[in-house]
Amino acid sequence: MGWVTPDFPNNIWDGLSPNTTRTSRSDNIDPNQQDWDQIVAELIATQQAIVDLGGGTTSDNIWTVSAGEDLIFGTFVAIQPNGTLTKADSSVDPAVAGVTLENKITGQLTDFLTQGKFINMSWNLTPSATYFLSTNGSMSITPPNNGWVIKLGKAMTPTGLDLNIQPPIKL
Repeated sequence: MGWVTPDFPNNIWDGLSPNTTRTSRSDNIDPNQQDWDQIVAELIATQQAIVDLGGGTTSDNIWTVSAGEDLIFGTFVAIQPNGTLTKADSSVDPAVAGVTLENKITGQLTDFLTQGKFINMSWNLTPSATYFLSTNGSMSITPPNNGWVIKLGKAMTPTGLDLNIQPPIKL
């Protein structure tokens, strides 16, 4: 994956500082591609900073980051500004990063998958159905009715998900 810095009107955003092209949040209430580009750039910059500081590693679609809370196998997670993983929640945070590959307690390095085939033998998914981020690190076949709609992927089998996280849509 290449590192891309999005081009914002009138300036190039460095991915580390706030976007200064808006005078206030109310300048653009509805998210658009510019907003998504900034979210992605912030996530990439955070991930790279974690790796640069020795707090995590990357290997293709598997990342390793410190758990910010206890996490179990198959939990959908977000990387927080402090560089830790927490349970992703569609009602408050559009920045889902992936799904955990192991059980870990707070402070332990945790592997998570960002894209690809994921099998969880405890799942009972509906094959070919699209799944969305829900609350507390879980997913649902029903999109949320508030917060953010984030497509996580399609079920391949009752226990397999083709993880392909899509840009969030603000409700």
